[in-house]
Amino acid sequence: SWINESFRHDRLDVLLNSLINGDIELFEELFSQFVLETISFYDVNTKNEEAVYHAFLLGILVSLDDYEVISNRETGLGRVDIILLHKKDKNRLAIIMELKRINKFREKTKEEALTNALKQIEDKKYETDVKKRGYNNILKMGVVFDGKRVWVKE
Repeated sequence: SWINESFRHDRLDVLLNSLINGDIELFEELFSQFVLETISFYDVNTKNEEAVYHAFLLGILVSLDDYEVISNRETGLGRVDIILLHKKDKNRLAIIMELKRINKFREKTKEEALTNALKQIEDKKYETDVKKRGYNNILKMGVVFDGKRVWVKE
């Protein structure tokens, strides 16, 4: 059991490191595995699917001791889902995440949902407070869910 626990912790470290270093492809792969292994289909088969994923992702991100994790804060022209800022080094990657679930009435495909998530970050100027705080190296990410499937795009 402790071996399994250690392995899971190591994978979590790799997942978090891939995110803060901007390796979105690896982050998507590992985050998808975590979702498949952890979340029940019944958890995400509701109107609150986005809130479930938001809380799940926040639960993972709080392990980043060197980062400030900002959730649902008003910035620019809207309310950003998640921002990650290194607490001491403003040259480190700042990350803005917009989460979306595929809405069959608005977006027919994951590509449309990812495009809409990234467009929302731009249109709502979510980077406003991040830049004001002195961060210029900014990664903007769309994270899209459909049931237990996850896609990420920068």
